[in-house]
Amino acid sequence: TAIVPVYSEIVSNSIKEETVDEEYKVRIYPAKEKITRENRLYFTVLDALRMIEDPCIDADHPILLIEDYIRKQKLDFRKLEEFAGRCDDASIHRAMALCRKIYCMR
Repeated sequence: TAIVPVYSEIVSNSIKEETVDEEYKVRIYPAKEKITRENRLYFTVLDALRMIEDPCIDADHPILLIEDYIRKQKLDFRKLEEFAGRCDDASIHRAMALCRKIYCMR
């Protein structure tokens, strides 16, 4: 069996408080930090890192896929670490440690 969340989650600059749509099973959160053209790819990586321990992730080496994405998008790893440091999610910090090890080896 697969564990699938009941609600899809979206973060938006456009709302001020959490909104839930029961019909479409969507939960929308206000952004903790304003999402901009410059930081959205960094937040995409952090979202991927947050999900890396999820049993639904079906890849042999998901951290290598993320590291490859970081390089292809030409993201500044120090800036990614800065954004990750603002998160209070332990799974992001564990995944960042793996990512840092791989990134520094290449």
